[in-house]
Amino acid sequence: MSKYWTDFTRNPFIWITGDPVIGDATWIGPFTVIDAEGGLNIGDNCSISAGAHIYTHEMNQHQHSSSDISRKSVRIGDNVYIGANAVVMMGCQIADGVTIGAGSVVTKNTEIGEYETWMGVPAVLSKED
Repeated sequence: MSKYWTDFTRNPFIWITGDPVIGDATWIGPFTVIDAEGGLNIGDNCSISAGAHIYTHEMNQHQHSSSDISRKSVRIGDNVYIGANAVVMMGCQIADGVTIGAGSVVTKNTEIGEYETWMGVPAVLSKED
Protein backbone atom coordinates (compact mmCIF):
# COMPACT_ATOMS: atom_id res chain seq x y z
CA MET A 1 0.00 0.00 0.00
CA SER A 2 2.01 2.88 -1.25
CA LYS A 3 -0.38 5.50 -2.51
CA TYR A 4 -2.88 7.93 -1.08
CA TRP A 5 -6.33 8.25 -2.59
CA THR A 6 -5.35 11.48 -4.36
CA ASP A 7 -3.08 9.42 -6.64
CA PHE A 8 -6.08 7.64 -8.15
CA THR A 9 -8.78 8.62 -10.57
CA ARG A 10 -12.03 8.22 -8.66
CA ASN A 11 -15.69 8.55 -9.39
CA PRO A 12 -16.81 12.14 -8.69
CA PHE A 13 -19.65 10.79 -6.54
CA ILE A 14 -17.34 9.45 -3.80
CA TRP A 15 -16.97 11.42 -0.57
CA ILE A 16 -13.54 11.03 1.07
CA THR A 17 -12.25 12.79 4.19
CA GLY A 18 -8.79 12.54 5.70
CA ASP A 19 -5.87 10.81 4.03
CA PRO A 20 -6.66 7.13 3.55
CA VAL A 21 -3.96 4.80 2.26
CA ILE A 22 -5.49 2.84 -0.61
CA GLY A 23 -3.68 -0.06 -2.25
CA ASP A 24 -3.12 -0.76 -5.92
CA ALA A 25 -5.98 -1.99 -8.13
CA THR A 26 -8.62 -1.16 -5.51
CA TRP A 27 -11.99 -0.07 -6.90
CA ILE A 28 -14.39 2.23 -5.03
CA GLY A 29 -17.95 2.55 -6.31
CA PRO A 30 -20.09 5.68 -6.57
CA PHE A 31 -21.99 7.15 -3.61
CA THR A 32 -19.44 5.72 -1.18
CA VAL A 33 -18.38 7.48 2.03
CA ILE A 34 -14.74 7.00 3.03
CA ASP A 35 -13.97 8.61 6.41
CA ALA A 36 -10.25 8.41 7.15
CA GLU A 37 -10.10 11.06 9.88
CA GLY A 38 -9.11 8.40 12.42
CA GLY A 39 -6.75 6.51 10.10
CA LEU A 40 -7.66 4.14 7.27
CA ASN A 41 -5.66 1.54 5.34
CA ILE A 42 -7.30 -0.32 2.45
CA GLY A 43 -5.27 -3.10 0.83
CA ASP A 44 -4.60 -4.08 -2.77
CA ASN A 45 -7.20 -5.54 -5.16
CA CYS A 46 -10.23 -4.61 -3.04
CA SER A 47 -13.71 -3.86 -4.31
CA ILE A 48 -15.82 -1.44 -2.31
CA SER A 49 -19.28 -1.41 -3.83
CA ALA A 50 -21.63 1.50 -4.44
CA GLY A 51 -23.07 3.16 -1.37
CA ALA A 52 -20.72 1.56 1.15
CA HIS A 53 -19.67 3.62 4.18
CA ILE A 54 -16.41 3.26 6.13
CA TYR A 55 -16.18 5.30 9.34
CA THR A 56 -13.17 5.99 11.57
CA HIS A 57 -14.81 8.47 13.93
CA GLU A 58 -18.11 9.14 15.66
CA MET A 59 -19.71 11.92 17.63
CA ASN A 60 -20.32 10.83 21.23
CA GLN A 61 -22.86 13.55 21.88
CA HIS A 62 -24.87 15.98 19.83
CA GLN A 63 -22.37 18.76 20.43
CA HIS A 64 -19.74 19.80 17.96
CA SER A 65 -16.47 20.04 19.82
CA SER A 66 -13.26 18.08 19.32
CA SER A 67 -13.60 16.52 22.80
CA ASP A 68 -16.84 14.81 21.75
CA ILE A 69 -15.26 12.94 18.83
CA SER A 70 -13.97 9.37 19.18
CA ARG A 71 -11.50 8.12 16.56
CA LYS A 72 -10.17 4.62 15.87
CA SER A 73 -8.40 3.45 12.75
CA VAL A 74 -9.77 0.86 10.34
CA ARG A 75 -7.66 -1.66 8.46
CA ILE A 76 -8.98 -3.52 5.43
CA GLY A 77 -6.69 -6.24 4.04
CA ASP A 78 -5.96 -7.29 0.46
CA ASN A 79 -8.59 -8.84 -1.84
CA VAL A 80 -11.54 -7.73 0.31
CA TYR A 81 -15.04 -7.33 -1.15
CA ILE A 82 -17.43 -4.93 0.61
CA GLY A 83 -20.97 -5.21 -0.77
CA ALA A 84 -23.31 -2.41 -1.79
CA ASN A 85 -24.56 -0.21 1.06
CA ALA A 86 -22.50 -2.06 3.69
CA VAL A 87 -21.19 -0.07 6.68
CA VAL A 88 -17.86 -0.60 8.44
CA MET A 89 -17.63 1.20 11.77
CA MET A 90 -14.54 2.62 13.47
CA GLY A 91 -11.94 0.31 14.97
CA CYS A 92 -12.67 -2.66 12.69
CA GLN A 93 -9.87 -4.89 11.47
CA ILE A 94 -10.72 -6.86 8.31
CA ALA A 95 -8.21 -9.49 7.21
CA ASP A 96 -7.31 -10.58 3.65
CA GLY A 97 -9.87 -12.19 1.36
CA VAL A 98 -12.95 -11.23 3.41
CA THR A 99 -16.43 -10.73 1.95
CA ILE A 100 -18.83 -8.31 3.64
CA GLY A 101 -22.37 -8.86 2.36
CA ALA A 102 -24.48 -6.11 0.83
CA GLY A 103 -26.29 -4.00 3.41
CA SER A 104 -24.32 -5.47 6.33
CA VAL A 105 -23.17 -3.40 9.29
CA VAL A 106 -19.81 -4.34 10.79
CA THR A 107 -19.99 -2.89 14.28
CA LYS A 108 -17.14 -1.00 15.89
CA ASN A 109 -14.03 -2.83 17.09
CA THR A 110 -14.88 -6.06 15.22
CA GLU A 111 -11.97 -8.24 14.09
CA ILE A 112 -12.64 -10.42 11.04
CA GLY A 113 -10.36 -13.34 10.13
CA GLU A 114 -8.97 -14.25 6.71
CA TYR A 115 -11.36 -15.44 4.01
CA GLU A 116 -14.46 -15.17 6.19
CA THR A 117 -17.86 -14.02 4.96
CA TRP A 118 -19.84 -11.70 7.22
CA MET A 119 -23.47 -10.68 6.65
CA GLY A 120 -26.36 -9.04 8.44
CA VAL A 121 -27.18 -6.23 10.83
CA PRO A 122 -25.11 -6.43 12.89
CA ALA A 123 -22.80 -8.47 10.70
CA VAL A 124 -22.02 -12.00 11.90
CA LEU A 125 -19.87 -14.77 10.49
CA SER A 126 -21.78 -16.63 7.77
CA LYS A 127 -22.15 -20.36 8.30
CA GLU A 128 -22.81 -20.95 4.58
CA ASP A 129 -19.13 -21.16 3.54
